[in-house]
Amino acid sequence: SGRAIGLKGSAASNATGDKVWVVDANKNVYVYNAAGALLGSWTAKGLTRPQGITVSGNDVWILDDIKNSGWTQDKVRKYSGAATRLSGSQNAAMFVPFSIDITNPRDVVTDGVHFWIVEDLSSTDLVYKYTLQGTQVGKWTIDGANASPTGITIDPTNVSDIWIVDSFADKVFQYTAAASRTSGSQSAATSFALAAGNTNPQGIADPPAAGGVIDGPTTGVSRVTETSRVPAIDEYLIAEVSPNADVRFGSRLDSLLDTLFGLDQRRPGMRSLRHSPR
Repeated sequence: SGRAIGLKGSAASNATGDKVWVVDANKNVYVYNAAGALLGSWTAKGLTRPQGITVSGNDVWILDDIKNSGWTQDKVRKYSGAATRLSGSQNAAMFVPFSIDITNPRDVVTDGVHFWIVEDLSSTDLVYKYTLQGTQVGKWTIDGANASPTGITIDPTNVSDIWIVDSFADKVFQYTAAASRTSGSQSAATSFALAAGNTNPQGIADPPAAGGVIDGPTTGVSRVTETSRVPAIDEYLIAEVSPNADVRFGSRLDSLLDTLFGLDQRRPGMRSLRHSPR
């Protein structure tokens, strides 16, 4: 029930926490190692409007929001073996279509068995649970205070709780044991605010990379890690900041690195990146 945002960036991590993947509105996927260094990037072909990215094993899945003539056909596209890719481009091996009643999907996460998709509507906001074959298992309503959901994550090593980041409240909401929920509604067990500079977040990943520094490839500005925190991604990394495409892309990429801020609440097993002094 939050703001409509035309462009999106999102992040994912693997179960071991040694890599982070970020997809931007240009359909580029950036890969970072556990030290925060950029390992490479590649283009995900066939996408229309990427809204989320998730990783299971060696496969990368990207949520694609396709709008045609007033209706939406949502798909999650599978890029087989792409978790090892660091350059070039790749076509999706397959896609999983979802029911047309999902009109504004914001993010996706998988445990390799199910997908969870969070949807931001004008009134009631929902989490859908699907099999990897596209069969809907169920759906449920999230906390009313979580009114602008933009990112969703689970702990891939212990699939139980669900965390949803909110772009208006600038908070993360935790839903205890919600991975098994298929109907009804659920209030968040707790919520916590993002760090002061992290406004309008657009994605969340758990667990992120374990300690280190990320160096922006266009500016060389360093960002250092903060232990035991969750990362969220700001929307402004894809904002139109210049009519010059090259400048705009560089600004977006640097902002992308800027947006891996720490959150205000610590939780064991989660880490994130924050700004270092400039």
